[in-house]
Amino acid sequence: MKKRELLKRITSVSLALTMAVSLATGCGKEKKDGDSILDEAAKGSKDYVFKQETFEVQGLDTNGLNGLKIVGDRIYLTSYNEDGFINVYSFNSDGSDLKDVKIAAEPDESFNYIDFDKDGNIYGILGKYNWFDDNMGDVPEEAVEEISSENNDDNASDEASKEASDEASKEASDEKKAEAAEEASVEASDVSSEEASEDIDPEEGYAGAGYDEEVNEEYNLVKYDNAGNQVYKVKLGADLEEGDYYSPCGLVYSENYGLIVSSNHDISKFDEQSGFTPVIDVTAQYNGSNFELIRGYNGDIFVSGYTDEGRLLGTIDFDNKTIGNKSQALNGYNYYSFFSGNGYDVYCADDNAIYGYDLKSDKLVKLMDYIDSDLSLTYNLSDVVAVSDTELIAFVPDFDNNLTLSRLTKVPADQVKDKTIITLGSAYIDYHVRQAAAKFNQNNEVYRIKLVDYSTYNTEEDYDAGVKKFNLDVASGNVPDIMAFDLESPIESYINKGLFLDVSSYFNNDPDVGQAEYLDNIVDAFKTGDKMYQVVPYFEVATVICKASLLKGQTTLSMEDYRNLLQAKNVTPSKAFGMILRNDILAFGLAFSGKDYIDWGNKICNFNSDGFVEFMEFINDFPQEYDENTMFYDDYDAAFRTDKALFDVTGIYGFNSFKREKYGRFGEDVAFVGFPGSNNTSVIYPGVTLCISSQTKNADGAWEFVKYFLSEEFQDSLDYDFPIRASSYEKMKKASMEPEYYEDEDGNKQEVEEYFYVGDQEVKVPNLSQEDVDQIDNLVKNSHFIMYYNDNINNIISEEGSAYFSGQKSAKEVCDIIQSRLSIYVNENS
Repeated sequence: MKKRELLKRITSVSLALTMAVSLATGCGKEKKDGDSILDEAAKGSKDYVFKQETFEVQGLDTNGLNGLKIVGDRIYLTSYNEDGFINVYSFNSDGSDLKDVKIAAEPDESFNYIDFDKDGNIYGILGKYNWFDDNMGDVPEEAVEEISSENNDDNASDEASKEASDEASKEASDEKKAEAAEEASVEASDVSSEEASEDIDPEEGYAGAGYDEEVNEEYNLVKYDNAGNQVYKVKLGADLEEGDYYSPCGLVYSENYGLIVSSNHDISKFDEQSGFTPVIDVTAQYNGSNFELIRGYNGDIFVSGYTDEGRLLGTIDFDNKTIGNKSQALNGYNYYSFFSGNGYDVYCADDNAIYGYDLKSDKLVKLMDYIDSDLSLTYNLSDVVAVSDTELIAFVPDFDNNLTLSRLTKVPADQVKDKTIITLGSAYIDYHVRQAAAKFNQNNEVYRIKLVDYSTYNTEEDYDAGVKKFNLDVASGNVPDIMAFDLESPIESYINKGLFLDVSSYFNNDPDVGQAEYLDNIVDAFKTGDKMYQVVPYFEVATVICKASLLKGQTTLSMEDYRNLLQAKNVTPSKAFGMILRNDILAFGLAFSGKDYIDWGNKICNFNSDGFVEFMEFINDFPQEYDENTMFYDDYDAAFRTDKALFDVTGIYGFNSFKREKYGRFGEDVAFVGFPGSNNTSVIYPGVTLCISSQTKNADGAWEFVKYFLSEEFQDSLDYDFPIRASSYEKMKKASMEPEYYEDEDGNKQEVEEYFYVGDQEVKVPNLSQEDVDQIDNLVKNSHFIMYYNDNINNIISEEGSAYFSGQKSAKEVCDIIQSRLSIYVNENS
């Protein structure tokens, strides 16, 4: 896990568990039937099932095509710029009458937005890029393609969505859980260097690619007839004052209103005689918000975007020059992609389903559920059009993210096969769980997994509403058959209340599982005595890293060792860990040592011990907020190389993540030492924790699903987290020492080179050595304790500790108060 993610996961001052006392004791209003999405899922509705079939268009290779559009019954697709031409293909919705129109374009031009009228005329915004090809010799072709197509299609997010990787999906999950920590995290993180090492830098170019500072981004509004002949080309933003910029946001053609263009400045109409006629002053009315445009089925032009008031979907009011019919139907927290089609006024998709939007009633009508339809989708379906409300044409990814042009047709409810429903609930359904559910449903003839995604309760006012609702349901006994938890849920409390099934007998006796070998220290860490209530199929390891040359072979540091080291290196305590604030260092310290102070099983606290008093004195050295005395005005990462900062709290997520620490940040041999004052060199961060309800009536079916996560197929597929299966772990270890290759445009095999940036210095990162992987292996196999996180406990300590940090009380006095409060809390919640 990157440091930004680590900070997000364990230091965000969120409301995720502010209801923990009432949740764990089962208090709160009594639930009623139909009060939860869990009840709806358990019913096993057959109303949202669509069948996927490959959509064959004779003579058309759909590889590399994108930008699905529909006008009437005619469907359009667009290619990337290749050899100076962009191809526009169109065909009838049954696949007949294929037409191909070639549009001449400069090598650095591509469509940002494109639309069509009923006669096949083509309207678009052509973008000219800042990149040139003179220095691109060593860049992977796919990298160049990514740059040149970055803004292609109606929305750059479409491509980002379609090519989403495991890591991207995981990060999206983290973003949803901890956006509040972003501001604090970014400055204290190593993201600047990591992202630079991920190859794109607006100042330096793409891994050696050139960046032409003399060429500004240029956008042109264009029209071509249905034979590809250019009718006009008008430069956009030509009248802007120096220093201002133009950014296109959308384009649609309407038979009622003509050509409509959206930008960061305004929404305007355009015709050849009058030119641009402003309709909505976006800068004045909406503070420069960016609005996407969608052509409505009944003639309205819809706009979608974010404003100071939150998520907005409405229609252009041409008479009053504003946005009207503002919808109240959308969950402001969810990400929606909108698309046109026949039937509903407009269509939209989120991470779970596709909906039709009815303008008159201001309602979203659910049409298709991805999981119910056995689609291998783990994110928003974005490149799609509606032939009708029962037939969709879309680019659908398989489990390897290869896209297939598909026809999706509604299956009548009475034709949907009956299966036993197994509900799986979580505060947020992550990538791996979604993909596993889709595979399971495709292959299992008896059971069907129904996902219960509590993140649908989240709002812009309370983005942790889903976590609260999920924990409320669990604590009150209204539980799914399977639960997927992250670190924020009070799992130990639930175990003590008997909410989970002991799966030891399944684990030991299932021939598909019991005969394999696993990392015993990780499996044992998540056991409760000899009981196995939790299945953790993948994990990361959090630790503290410093230069090996600073130590004398220690694997842990006492507080005295720590302070002596700072004194010897003349390092200011507030900068010893880089730029980290007091609340963050508090959360880190408790993550490593929290279980030293709480024994949940025996309901005992130890927060007035000498060790915890010393810990409070330690965190008092760190600033409450950033100021000129706590900032590194030179490069942040260089501080670790020059011993201005000594310790880095980080997550090791797979072997290769070690490269950035040893070869990038520190630039020499490093050691894992754990948190000062802690007895643990490292702690285990579970990727996901799967638990089966002790109340389930389908334990065998639930286990059939859970055990897939332990299979060789799944474990071998992990790229970023450590697998728990020993054979898969060994494969990952071996692969981490082998170079990666790509195929260049001549078909030659080229080794991928990795770089890390320390300020202006480019550092080439070598492949891991045997010594490197042995060091990581030793860290992993000597990790025995789970990372500790309890937001309520952190908040109580921070709240009471403020009296000490402000000088009103001594550390011992506040520790006595903390001991008293947390003793009550632990007794009430054990």
